[in-house]
Amino acid sequence: MNRIRVISTKIPNNLLGSVTGIIEYQNELTIAVRSHNGFITSKSYWLDNNTESYYKDIYNISVWKSKYDWNKWYNSENRTEINERYYQFVEKEDNIVLTERKLFNDIPLL
Repeated sequence: MNRIRVISTKIPNNLLGSVTGIIEYQNELTIAVRSHNGFITSKSYWLDNNTESYYKDIYNISVWKSKYDWNKWYNSENRTEINERYYQFVEKEDNIVLTERKLFNDIPLL
């Protein structure tokens, strides 16, 4: 099986306390996932758009042993319970699964 990386984006809504809620949501997910099979590591980031840091949306990049392990976590009862406690703070949440490219093509970066 191939390791994967997942980029998760959490965007808070405009309700008072939503940014704090999103931070607590991400922190709780991070603590819970550490004991899940297949999880390797993760880091969270704020958007930096070269003019000022934008401390609102949270971007998390996690590494998993396999897509199967990620899907088991994403659909787990534990994650669902955490999500239900914080859904009122979330305007949008997206996940992008990335698989490492195995074959190297001699294509320059443009």
